[in-house]
Amino acid sequence: MADLSQQSLADVLAATADWDVRASSYIVAEGLLMYLTAEEVQTLFDGVAASVGPVSSFAFSYPLGVRRYALSNALLSMMGEPWLSQTDKESLPAYIGDAWLVTESIEPMGRRAIEGFALATIAGH
Repeated sequence: MADLSQQSLADVLAATADWDVRASSYIVAEGLLMYLTAEEVQTLFDGVAASVGPVSSFAFSYPLGVRRYALSNALLSMMGEPWLSQTDKESLPAYIGDAWLVTESIEPMGRRAIEGFALATIAGH
């Protein structure tokens, strides 16, 4: 296990003897990105892109509207788990950076929707 706010995933994978950076991979990050700053999110996506083969995919959930959920975020902050970033479907490419191409994204409807879901592939493939 690694704290991605303290150590990059690329460093964790590089230290793993059996990890092959040429192999196609399917990466999943569900319920993670809201706990990273926007800069840490891009570092994560860039690091993963540098650590996987050219035909790889990244499935992830992304936080919708920290401002929309100010009370919830205040409670999470008191518990030591504040949301540090947010985005929306239209802003996903900028949020995850240039290494990945968003191929699908879904924003659930309704008042209680707090996360969207997306799939990205390595840009240029």
